[in-house]
Amino acid sequence: ASADVKAVIPQNVRFLWGEKAMPLNENNNQRFGDKVQRVELYAIKLSGAEGGPVLAGDVIADARNDYDQKGSPEVQMTMNTDGAAKWRAVTAAASADVNNKKAIAIVLDDNVYSAPTVQNEISGGVSSISGSFTVDDTKDLANVLKAGRLPAPARIVEEAIVGPSLGQEAINAGLISCVVGLLVVLVFMVVYYNRAGTVAVVAVFINVFFLFGVLASLGAVLTLPGIAGIVLTLGVAVDANVLIYERVREELALGKSVRIAVADGFKHAMPSILDSNITTFLTGIILYVFGSGPILGFATTLLIGIITSLFCSLLISRLIFEWMLEKGWDIKFSYPWSSHTFKNAHYAFVKNRFKFYIFSCLFILAGLISIFT
Repeated sequence: ASADVKAVIPQNVRFLWGEKAMPLNENNNQRFGDKVQRVELYAIKLSGAEGGPVLAGDVIADARNDYDQKGSPEVQMTMNTDGAAKWRAVTAAASADVNNKKAIAIVLDDNVYSAPTVQNEISGGVSSISGSFTVDDTKDLANVLKAGRLPAPARIVEEAIVGPSLGQEAINAGLISCVVGLLVVLVFMVVYYNRAGTVAVVAVFINVFFLFGVLASLGAVLTLPGIAGIVLTLGVAVDANVLIYERVREELALGKSVRIAVADGFKHAMPSILDSNITTFLTGIILYVFGSGPILGFATTLLIGIITSLFCSLLISRLIFEWMLEKGWDIKFSYPWSSHTFKNAHYAFVKNRFKFYIFSCLFILAGLISIFT
């Protein structure tokens, strides 16, 4: 019986399974009369050269998830010049018969990811693939189309398996280090800057609230690189407060009132704060654009954290100080023992710059050796 069946099936036809099971929606339940999940089996006609596909993945220049005019998820696919010409001929043939339009299967690793019906001839090499897709479906399909562009199979360079308990321990250790570091910094701010330090503490906690709120709204998963980005963000936030407080202390030393000193301190510290944060933000953008995996997670938390830190350090802190001044509170920016700390400190960095050059070059050389060995 199997030989008779094979004799009937054309030589250029292959049967391939769909990658995903059919959804248990109302249409499929009515179609089959039950709620059993099924996987589709496709009969694929190989119409290309030497019994292959009509087009290979190397003709795809780009693919991305998008939305149509009705707001439904779809995939936008762009082909190169050679692919666009072939694609026009293929789609013209597939849509020639109005009553019997053909479908074209998207196959990767012998699995059918989608088989959209061609509605009309497509010229220009830009196509839209629509259907009963979710946003995740369009993202997956776009990745499949882009994966088909790879000229060679992936080669596993290193493989490691981390158990769930070890991974959870690493996350817990990272969270503990984050909390401990935060507490140490906040205690230092209160101990060194007196009542003004408590304002920095409040601003940092509001910053953490905003940061985690944004990450939660984006559906981000907390990983070790993400925790590292959060720790760095908290350091940047406190650094801004330190710059402001030191400028305020300088203004107070000139005999200005607390209200004027606070206003001038924020004003004069602004350029330094923006300069350092913009520089770090540009670095984060580079990591986000060119990085992947752990680097991408670190860059995401860093970029969001810089924005929330600037907001809390420059706006929230200022509002708290204005409120305290309106209430007539006595705002201190130091204790007697910390008021003159580092005031007359002198470090000959420029004079000893050649020593620091050598020291930095040795560190860079050690890093390069560790990378290439």
